[in-house]
Amino acid sequence: MICFPNAKINLGLRVLRKRPDGYHDIETVFLPIPLNDVLELVATSEFSQGVPISLPGGHKLFYTSSGNDFISDPSKDLSVKACVAYDNSFGIGSDIALHIHKNIPSGAGLGGGSSDAAHALISLNAIHGNKVSQSDLLHLASTIGSDCPFFIINKPCHATGRGEQLAPISLDLTGYHLLLVKPAIGVSTAEAYGVVKPIDDPGFADLMDVVKLPVGSWPAILKNDFETGVFQNHPELAFIKSSLYEMGAEYASMSGSGSTMYGLFSKKPELDSMFDNCLTFLCEL
Repeated sequence: MICFPNAKINLGLRVLRKRPDGYHDIETVFLPIPLNDVLELVATSEFSQGVPISLPGGHKLFYTSSGNDFISDPSKDLSVKACVAYDNSFGIGSDIALHIHKNIPSGAGLGGGSSDAAHALISLNAIHGNKVSQSDLLHLASTIGSDCPFFIINKPCHATGRGEQLAPISLDLTGYHLLLVKPAIGVSTAEAYGVVKPIDDPGFADLMDVVKLPVGSWPAILKNDFETGVFQNHPELAFIKSSLYEMGAEYASMSGSGSTMYGLFSKKPELDSMFDNCLTFLCEL
C-alpha cells in the first residue's frame, strides 16, 4: 500500500501553561497542506531488504528510506514506532516492509514525522481490514506524538490539550497561495519550549473565531507564541517573516516550533532571490 503523508501548518499557536506531566497545554489551528512524503507499507512473508527491526508479536519490520532526510537510527523514526505500537495493541500477524521517501524537512514545524506515523497506522489498519476504529487509532496515535492524532483526521482542526484534543472546523482558504520558506537551520521542540513564556490569558479570543475573520486582519491578532524566543536565537527567521510581508503576504508566521516560515498571499508571489539558500515550497490552497 502506498500513501502520501502530508504536512501541516499552524494558524496561531498559544502556549498556555505547563502541565504536571511535563507537557504544555496549547491552543492552535492545524491546517493540512499539500507537501507530501511517500510511504509504502507491505505485508510480506518473504525476506525483504532493509534494516530489520523486531516487532512485539515476534515478526520483523524491514525498513528503508530515501529522500532529503537520512535517519541513522530507524528505531527512532515515528513511523516505525507507530508500527511497533500497532502490533503491540492489535497485532500485525506477518513481517512487514516499510519504505519512507522524505520530502517534508525535519525540525521544520511541519509535522512530517507525525504524519508519517499516522499514515503508517492508517495503512496497517487498511491492510488488516480496518478492524480498528478511528477513535482507537486516535488514542494510539496520541501515545506516539502530540501532533499524530491530527493526521488521522487530516482536516482543519482546532487543537487544545497537548494538541491531541481536536475539533474539526470549517476553514476555506481556497485561492490563497501558500509559500513555505525553510532555512538551513532547524529548531527542535525542546529548544522552542525552552525559550517560550507561557501566557494563560482568558481575555484572548478563541482561535476558532479568529480564523473566521478575513486573512488580512490576522497579523494583529493571530500569534505564534514561540516566535519571540526563537527569533531571539535565530534572527534570520524574523528577517524571513518581514520579507514575506514585503512580498505582499496578507499573513506570515512561523509554523509550530519552527523553523519554517510561511506566507499567505491572495496573488501568486514571485520568489525572491534572497531565499535561494532556503528550501521553498509554493502552492495554491
